[in-house]
Amino acid sequence: MTYNTIEPIISNNEGQLKDNEKETKRKKEDKETYSNIETETKEERKYRKNANASVNTTIWYENPALLFSSNSITELYPKENMSQEQKINAITRVILLLTVLGFVFLNNTNILISGLIAIGILIFLYNIMKKRNVSNKMRETFSNSDAYNKVKHNFTNPTLVNPTMNILLPEIQDNPNRLASAPSYKKPVVDKINEETKKFILSNFDNSQNIREKLFNSGVNEFDSNNFDFEQSMRQFYTTANTKIPNNQAEFAKFCYGNMASCRDGDVEMCSRNIPRHVML
Repeated sequence: MTYNTIEPIISNNEGQLKDNEKETKRKKEDKETYSNIETETKEERKYRKNANASVNTTIWYENPALLFSSNSITELYPKENMSQEQKINAITRVILLLTVLGFVFLNNTNILISGLIAIGILIFLYNIMKKRNVSNKMRETFSNSDAYNKVKHNFTNPTLVNPTMNILLPEIQDNPNRLASAPSYKKPVVDKINEETKKFILSNFDNSQNIREKLFNSGVNEFDSNNFDFEQSMRQFYTTANTKIPNNQAEFAKFCYGNMASCRDGDVEMCSRNIPRHVML
């Protein structure tokens, strides 16, 4: 093979290499472009999702435009998958629609007044339900262990010496300013009481690991008979009603008997109960 024959072959190979490099570069650029487009789409979806979530949890009187928004104007009937605010907004749309149609066809201002009153009652009931939900959430604060850890410094908590957090005799003199006990009926506190009680029991034995396995089964199975027996044995131990020094006997008495009506206090209904209900002959 002569030199003149080899030269075209080399030039062809070089041309193919250049074409391959261009093709690879083009694919890489296309991939980056599609990646950017996909990223933008994900961001737009995330923004749209957040916007919808905000709309779903907003009541109409905070943003009246929601009643006529293109995304929610067709929501005229409350459904199970709607939030509480969405349901109120849907009912309000129906009331407005019926009020306007009634006024147009009957030309009676009483219909407008009735519609406004209905919306006012709806808002009033919503606010009551909202306050009740907030109150329930506050009561359930201790149902979450993280929430309990944030506020437990405001209470006397279970310890190895005093798992149930009751007032000990030495504390009357040594710790008169002790804090009230954490609510022992909440699950995180119950778990802490059980944990400290187990530690107290194990501290009385030399080989605590074997005793733990025999008595508590190391917590492997919460439905094990050993754990059941332990739970049953804890029924006899409880946190007393008052855990501060001195005890607030007056408030406790008011809580138990403060609202009891009596004839001596001038209660007419209670006095009427003392009137004989039979006729003496």
